[in-house]
Order: sequence, then C-alpha cells, then structure tokens
Amino acid sequence: MNILFHTGAAIGIIALCAQHIPRAPRPAQQAGFSLLGCTLGIIAHGALDYVPHCYPIPAALDASLGLIIILLNILFASGRYRLIIGSTFLGTVLPDLIDLAPQVINKRTHMGIPTHTPYFPWHWKEYSGSVYQKDCVVSDINHLVLLALIVLVCLVYRRHLRRLYLQRR
Repeated sequence: MNILFHTGAAIGIIALCAQHIPRAPRPAQQAGFSLLGCTLGIIAHGALDYVPHCYPIPAALDASLGLIIILLNILFASGRYRLIIGSTFLGTVLPDLIDLAPQVINKRTHMGIPTHTPYFPWHWKEYSGSVYQKDCVVSDINHLVLLALIVLVCLVYRRHLRRLYLQRR
C-alpha cells in the first residue's frame, strides 16, 4: 500500500483515539497513548498491506507527499499532543522504513546499504496483498473504502480531533 494510505490510516487512528486522550495529559498518559498509537499504526499497516492492492501513486511522489503530511500534522498539533500524533504516524510507516527503505535507498542512490529479508510478515510474498498486474479494480475499491472510512471517522470525531490540533498553549 502506498505511504499516503498508511498516513491516512494514521489520521483515522488519531481521530478514534482523540476522544480518550485527556485535555491535559500527564507525561505517563502521553507515553501510554504514544505507545498505543504506534502499536495501532503497525497493526493497521499490516492489515492494509495484507488486503489486495496496487500502487496507484508513483513512489517518489508518494514518499514526498507522505512526509509532508506527517510533518504538517506534527507542526499543527498542539504541543501536548505532538508525541502521540508523531508516534501514530511513525507506527504506520515504521514497517516500510525497516523492511523496504534500504532497498529503495540503494535503488535511488547506489549506496550499497545492507539489505535483509523482510521482518514483517505482510511484506513476505505469501502474505502480501501486492498486485502487480494490470487489473486493479479490487485495489481501487479497497482504496476508496479506506478513504471513505477515514473521512467518516474524522467527521464523527471531529470535535475531539479539532482539540488535538487547534488548542495553543
């Protein structure tokens, strides 16, 4: 699945968790919600990579836009929620950073970074939902369903989500 879909999932996870995050989280609560967000992000990554999917967005554009979305979310988050939001985004992209980044960097730069077989099972050929043929109808439907779910969750929890981003102190 493209990075943009993983970052979209992070936004949905943040919206779902926002209702449970206190208005003034103590450091232990920030750490707990950060760990929860990161863990849910990794699980969501696995689920998204397991379902059949094509790659509708070119890799360089995908990575660039994904990074911009992550940075903007962290930048516009209220200070007390930045760790939670950043950790959730990290969880959704961490499996790709660990398993796929060395190959991508080598392909683009010829640096010769050591590579390894993927650690995460959804990156193994037998468990990956990657579709490399021309028929991507199922993938397109899966992407549309994911985007609709993210928008729906954000709309339902918009009041809580807004609190994470619009409070300044």
